[in-house]
Amino acid sequence: MSLPRTPAAPRAPAVIRRLPALERELADLKLLLAERVLAATEGAPGARERLVALVSDIRALEAAVEANGLAHELAQRLDREAVAEWRLQVEADPVAATEGITKKACCGMCSEAHGCVITRGEQCAHPVTVGGVGPRRQGDPVSRKLFQTAAAHLKIAGYEQEDAA
Repeated sequence: MSLPRTPAAPRAPAVIRRLPALERELADLKLLLAERVLAATEGAPGARERLVALVSDIRALEAAVEANGLAHELAQRLDREAVAEWRLQVEADPVAATEGITKKACCGMCSEAHGCVITRGEQCAHPVTVGGVGPRRQGDPVSRKLFQTAAAHLKIAGYEQEDAA
């Protein structure tokens, strides 16, 4: 299985974007309520069933609007977990994670949203354009391994992997 280039698409923004549409749909259904109640009161054929269905739809939309914040919180947690899982996959396979790096460009897995693959989300540590992982990540064996693997892809002397004693 190949390493995914990015984590799963975030779900939380869609939850927020969907709320206005839910609210509009709810308002539209509520406009039908008086007409359906009148029809049921007058005994129109099938009117009671249509009223029950409408009330059910209204209750479902009210619940969806009311629980939107909870859905957003859940989506945010799932998004964080997806990014963490992706980062674990990246860390487990540094060769695949840094594959495609060139002397002028990152490997294609780095992004504005998720940061540098080598520093696991912090500022770029491209072996040529930046030259190192920076002082905050010097003691981090995972960042060092990713950096050294990227340097090996680029055939940069002096960054051969050293085994920790």
